[in-house]
Amino acid sequence: MIHGTIPINGDARTFLAQHVMSIDPDRVDRFGRPIHLVGLRFFFPPFRHKGKKGKAAVANWQVNVKAESLLEDPSKLYLEADADWSEPEDWSDEATANLVKQLGIVSSYLEET
Repeated sequence: MIHGTIPINGDARTFLAQHVMSIDPDRVDRFGRPIHLVGLRFFFPPFRHKGKKGKAAVANWQVNVKAESLLEDPSKLYLEADADWSEPEDWSDEATANLVKQLGIVSSYLEET
């Protein structure tokens, strides 16, 4: 799992609700309470498909991604990527090196995607 925060120019709740999710503020007024946190969650399963130029593209890992306003400071966006490779491995130096590599993959995914 990799997580971090990034500052938003303004309120992250407004950014997510209005600019990302296109939620009309009148729709949430029905709750009769102020909103203190707004967030999104996406789950991307492992997949295989034909990529560019007919080459097979494979993601042999799944990732659960969250983007939400930071509860303690709504001027920041909290991002989290929790990934899992479903094939278990015996514990070894090679397995440890592979786990470090996988953390790099998840970190790059969160930063770049």
